Amino acid sequence: MKNVLEINGLTKVYNDFTLDHVNLFLPYGKIMGLIGENGAGKTTIIKLILNAIRRDDGKIEIFGKDNIQFESIIKEKLGVGLDQCYFDDCLDIKAISTIMKPIFKNWDNKIYFSYIDRLKLSPSKRIGSYSKGMKAKLNIAITLSTHPKLLILDEPTTGLDPIIRDEILQIYLDYVKKQNASILFSSHITSDIEKIADIVTILHKGKIILTINQKDIKNQFSEVVFNGNEPFDSSKKGVLFYIKSVDSVRALIRKDSYQFDHHKYFPVNIEKVLLYSVNGEKGKGETLL
Repeated sequence: MKNVLEINGLTKVYNDFTLDHVNLFLPYGKIMGLIGENGAGKTTIIKLILNAIRRDDGKIEIFGKDNIQFESIIKEKLGVGLDQCYFDDCLDIKAISTIMKPIFKNWDNKIYFSYIDRLKLSPSKRIGSYSKGMKAKLNIAITLSTHPKLLILDEPTTGLDPIIRDEILQIYLDYVKKQNASILFSSHITSDIEKIADIVTILHKGKIILTINQKDIKNQFSEVVFNGNEPFDSSKKGVLFYIKSVDSVRALIRKDSYQFDHHKYFPVNIEKVLLYSVNGEKGKGETLL
């Protein structure tokens, strides 16, 4: 079994939104960045993985087991990091340890307090006096203290300053390398995804439109710019998306199938591909997948 997480045909229907037959595969020891605009369905996928809401169709397997049938077994090896701390403000570091220890068989007080020390969190202060950054650090200490083999992170760095974000990302990277763990990392901060992810999955309006190894993005895609008086054919093979303005057309193209020797090619990154996917018109000759 090479995948720690396998999602096939996952569907959830709401009145105004549908998560539409999503397929997603996360190998052991890898970090996948799940990105998309607000409302694309990222949090819906995570809630379905955690069985916080019921799927309408499809299948989710974690560690080779169905996430509903074997929920309690799976969650013993699962770590969850969210965008805020949900413990009561009146609690302190020691109280959280007292609460968590009988809940999780794998809870490790030694690891927990080592992270508290490493992250310079005051054991005597109540959570209500913590800043947002301190609460984010506390979430890390809690999440990693059960020795999880799969981490599900939903916008864990939202609203944090760049220094704290970088510190948090490095801790997760170190953990993955040491424990051969895996991470599904949902975020709209593409710079964080670029720092941490091996694999990038782009979600748009409830559908996955691209899954790719991050290192392949610059090798496979480019941006080409046409000025207003140059012909542009959106049906040409290799045109993925294009954006028209008053005096130009910018196109995201697949390098191996679209060649214009007299045009300058510009490199693209995750953010550029996301912007084209969300704001651009689809080319008629090819899709990202």
